[in-house]
Formats: sequence, C-alpha cells, structure tokens
Amino acid sequence: MMWNIAVNELRRQLQMISILVVTFIVPLLLIFLLGSSLSGSGKFKVESRDPEPFKAGIVQQDQGVLAQAFAQFLTADDVRQWIEPIAYADREEVIHLIRDGKLGFGLIIPSTFSDDVLNGRQASWEMIMGNDYANNLAAKSVFGAYLDIVNTQQALALTAEHTGSSAAKNGIPPAAGTLMQGSAGEQQNEAAIVEVNPMQDQPNPTAMQYYSVSILVMYTLYTGMSLAISILADRQNYTFHRIMAAPVRPYSYMSGKLIGQSLIAVCQAIFMIALSHWLFGVDWGRDIGALVIVCLLLIVSSMALGSVIIAYVREEKSIKGLFQFLVITMTAISGGFFPISEVQATVGPFTLSHWAMQSMLRIMMNGGWSDTLHYVLPLAGIAGVLFLLAVWSFRKVVNYA
Repeated sequence: MMWNIAVNELRRQLQMISILVVTFIVPLLLIFLLGSSLSGSGKFKVESRDPEPFKAGIVQQDQGVLAQAFAQFLTADDVRQWIEPIAYADREEVIHLIRDGKLGFGLIIPSTFSDDVLNGRQASWEMIMGNDYANNLAAKSVFGAYLDIVNTQQALALTAEHTGSSAAKNGIPPAAGTLMQGSAGEQQNEAAIVEVNPMQDQPNPTAMQYYSVSILVMYTLYTGMSLAISILADRQNYTFHRIMAAPVRPYSYMSGKLIGQSLIAVCQAIFMIALSHWLFGVDWGRDIGALVIVCLLLIVSSMALGSVIIAYVREEKSIKGLFQFLVITMTAISGGFFPISEVQATVGPFTLSHWAMQSMLRIMMNGGWSDTLHYVLPLAGIAGVLFLLAVWSFRKVVNYA
C-alpha cells in the first residue's frame, strides 16, 4: 500500500501542467536570467567603490634573504591601501579564520622560497581565497606585482652575471642587489619562475554556477511545501480519512507521501543539474557522489520541514506563507540572491541554505573532501535534527481528526 500511495502521489503531481512548469521550467529560466545578468566575463560584476583595506593572513615560513624584502614590500603605502597584513604561524588557523569571515585572504610562503628563487628552481606561493571576489582580485594583483618584481630581478641578475656587469649597472633596484647577495656562485643558467599556487578548494565560481546552486537549493526546499499541501488536500477532501479507515497503517500512508514527493525532488535535481550543464555549460565538478549526498540531505531536510509544519498548520495559505518566509529568508541570508560576504559570514551559518550552498560550491570547484566535509557535516546535523522533529510530530500528523 505504501508504494501505491507513492506512485499515486507521483502521478498526481506530474499530471498537473502548472506544477511541471514551476518545478522544472521556471528554475532553469531563473538560472539563465540571474546568471546572465549578474555575470561579467564569467565572473560576478564588481561595483565601483573606494578601496577599503581588508585583513590578509600571512604565514611566512621563509627565513631567507627574500623575507626581509617582502616585509618591506608590505609596508608600502600602495600595499596598505588595499591590504592589512597580519602574521600567523599556522596555515590551518588562517584557513579557519577565512571560513569564519574574519580574514579576507590568506597567503602561505614556504620555507624554501628564497632558496628556490636564488638557485633558479621553480618556486611557488599558496593563495587562499576569501569570500569576497573583489578582495581576492585585489590581493592577487598586489602579491602578483611583488612576484613580478622578484622574477624581473632574478632575470636581470642572471643577465648581469653572463655579461660580467654588476647588478647596479644593469638597473637592478637596491633591494634586488641585497636579495641576490651570496647567490652568484650558485645560480644556474635558467631564471627561477615564481608561480602562484592558489588553494584549489576555494576558487570563485562563475555567476551561472553560483545561481545554479542557489536555485537548486531553493526549489528543493520548496518540495517540502508540496508535501504539506498534498497532505492537507487529502484531509480536506476526506481521502485521508478513507485511507485511515482502511487496513492501512499510518506509517505506510506517511511513507508513501514522503517517497512520492522525494522522487519528485530527485527528478527535479537531476533535471536541473543535467539541463544547466547542457544548456548553460555549468560545471558541477567531478565528485558526483558527494553531490548526490548533499542533494539527498537537502531533500531529507525539506521533507522533514514539511512534515513538521503540516503537524501544526492547518490552512493552505498559512503553509504557503510560512514556507515562503522561511525559504526566501534563508536564501537571501545565505547569499542566494546576491552574494553579500558580511551577511553570509555572520548570519548565514545559522541557515540550512548556507550549508547546502557552500557544500555544493566546494564540490563544484573540485575542492578536497576534507574541506567539503566541513560544510556537509553541519548540513547533515541540521537534517538529523529536522528528521527527529518530524518523527516526534508524526503522531500529530496521522491522528488528525
């Protein structure tokens, strides 16, 4: 009987043209409109504004000759106009502070940086992106300028060595001469190229990617409203009473409803992910398994939320109003309509949408599983709490008179 109820629920929902349009077509239109209008060359447009220094955590592990020059570079007025550097000893601490929104950017300089540069070997930095695209762009530009100086000085130093000229005669700045002291005898014939190695789990998504995630989360949450309205409709047309009068256990009725609506949510998610990829070129990442887990946790949360609300709300207008308020508020606070880093960092973590969106964005950007798990675990915790509330409210739902 449970599966009969589930199939009937699925058939009834899919036979209504208006539901098909709202469930499958409207989300794609929203993704296209928001992603197209708010993208600039594949990135979010950044509004014109006066630069405000943001905090950047710097883990300086290098104690070589380049460390002093870099410290002097950070004191320049042109740098301080954009960045307020703060020294840290631990990389994990910087990552944690960036996640909490207390830092806008992170830079990790390895201990072998000076030695690699001065000996002509490939050297790299690790840049950890924050939540604000404009700050990330500014930081990469500022630190990239310093790396350009280092590369230029190294090339000039090698040229001076080959031509027999001193660094000063070749126009190398005084700081460059200091950087190159003691290295002439060890330099190789090929200049060291310093590369930036951004932290791969926190790049910036395109606007189309961002809003694909936002709309998917928002519309998945709305399936809980469909569950509540469907149960309410059964009560009003006495279908619920007839089923309860038959030899059908209450959990079979509720399970059938949950399975039917969950299948609709699964179809909706698959449709949105597939069509957004084919039509708009949205890259959802390589870890499909993790994406499936996040979608299932989101569906469980939505079904549980609908079950809790139908246990206490008995009017359709009230159900719709409450769901609209909850879903739209959570989406706005989590940056689903427009990313506002200050709000997302302070209030966003208190919403279900925040953890679902950030989990999907990390998966989409091919982030490491350890970092993705940082967002999936709170989502699983919220889903578990809502599930327990739904179980606790179960008797109130099926004992409706």
